[in-house]
Amino acid sequence: MPILDLSLYGTPLHYWASVQIQAAMLFPHDVTQRQQYLVVSAADWQAQYPEGSAKIAIGVHCFHPAGGLATLIHSDAVGIIKERAVKAGTEGTIAGDMLLLIWQMIQDKIDKPSVNKAKYLLQHEYRTKAVLTGEGYLPPAANNEVFSRVWSAYRPVAHLWAAGHLTQHDPHIPPGTPELGELYDPALLPYFLARAELLRCFGEQCRPHAQRSPLLPPDKTWTVPRFVPLPNVTLPIIPLKPSEREALAAYKASI
Repeated sequence: MPILDLSLYGTPLHYWASVQIQAAMLFPHDVTQRQQYLVVSAADWQAQYPEGSAKIAIGVHCFHPAGGLATLIHSDAVGIIKERAVKAGTEGTIAGDMLLLIWQMIQDKIDKPSVNKAKYLLQHEYRTKAVLTGEGYLPPAANNEVFSRVWSAYRPVAHLWAAGHLTQHDPHIPPGTPELGELYDPALLPYFLARAELLRCFGEQCRPHAQRSPLLPPDKTWTVPRFVPLPNVTLPIIPLKPSEREALAAYKASI
């Protein structure tokens, strides 16, 4: 299984460990795109500092290990790399939502929880938002084929995205902390990682309805290195919304 690079965790360059987590979340399968994202992020970070020890440290420990100028020269345009990261973030969020919905269905003892039901619930949510906002159309991301592609691509990091979605439900986290805001706070990151590991274990052991393999593939799912101490946390019980239960009843009636 791939392991998150947290070699700078707990050091003055702790921020970089968070960037590396984000890179894995955005591009779990593509080493080249990860490296491009990292080298652009390192260059942006370096640019914030005047000449001095901090700028040198970022270059030595972050920019150069990510490939440095060689990667930057052969990369796509910086704007394209950043746009790609935004798109990947949207898709990763969907995968995290799907994992959480399956977790919720199991906790609520829904009959035969499945990936298909999670996709159906998300489609229902997107349709509802489209009506409420007056847009009058279904967003492209609500297409069933898109959900299937996104789930396949982001399954190995769905637990990390889902852990970010649970930020406001963790009693250890200050109210108002945005989703994934813990990533860049050294005091809060351990709670994010601990929740992610619980979700990973859940996903690797869960076999949803009509699926022979685990929800998350153990050989491909990103994990936290053993040397990182994690606090004791529990996953919150978040009941399905009444609208989601109604949507599941409609799903059952339609098959």
